[in-house]
Amino acid sequence: MRFQADVAPNSTVLKLAKGANSYTTMTPMSVGRYFHKCVYDEATNRIYAVGGLLNLASVRSGEYYSIGENSWTPIAAG
Repeated sequence: MRFQADVAPNSTVLKLAKGANSYTTMTPMSVGRYFHKCVYDEATNRIYAVGGLLNLASVRSGEYYSIGENSWTPIAAG
């Protein structure tokens, strides 16, 4: 399973179905961003999206997507 966020500064998230060559629209992120980093954590079954840009300004927040709950949650500042 591969996840991709649009390169435009918006919150759209797409899931690529391997072998089917098709995308499914997922629950949108809380904060639109581009040039951000994403990582999948197998232990928690979550996808983390952090940083990036929005309207040429740095986004210093992060959020995680819970695959089981189909929802995004802000990451607490530490």
